[in-house]
Amino acid sequence: MTKGKSTDSLMRHIRYSHEIEISGSVAKQQLLNMGYYHGYKAALYVKNRKNIQPFKDFKEVKAVYDFDLDTKAVFYPMLVKIETSIKNRLID
Repeated sequence: MTKGKSTDSLMRHIRYSHEIEISGSVAKQQLLNMGYYHGYKAALYVKNRKNIQPFKDFKEVKAVYDFDLDTKAVFYPMLVKIETSIKNRLID
């Protein structure tokens, strides 16, 4: 099993391979909090890998991630209620 890249290595990869400006301890902490695959990679594409977003700065990636998180926070409680209601009716 191969070991994954360090956060610093991921930041270098984002900077040089994807040409997205990312640096500093704040961006490092944000990347750690969102996760490389769940946060960064998820925000980079729309539907498939061919639809890459033209981000130039990590702040743009973070904004999309935050929007996604906020949207989920709005809808998740409603979906849980609907799911519970449907499940209880099916069981009854």
